[in-house]
Amino acid sequence: MSSFLFLSDFTASKKRRAIVIADLKGEDLILCQITSAVRNDEYAVPLTNPDFEEGSFPTEKSSIHTNKVFTADLYC
Repeated sequence: MSSFLFLSDFTASKKRRAIVIADLKGEDLILCQITSAVRNDEYAVPLTNPDFEEGSFPTEKSSIHTNKVFTADLYC
């Protein structure tokens, strides 16, 4: 889980699930937001438990939001 800033003035954050889309050299990862809010827009990719080879997600249906990409420090 990673913290996403959810106010435009960067005063608050909330822990959210994310998918690693790139494991960079050093201590950075490029992540993409996952949410249980299923959206039907051009950026949302549906995600369901059968999509996992191992484990599961707490909700049956979720979305990967490909327009919510960010870089995170591996140790933060």
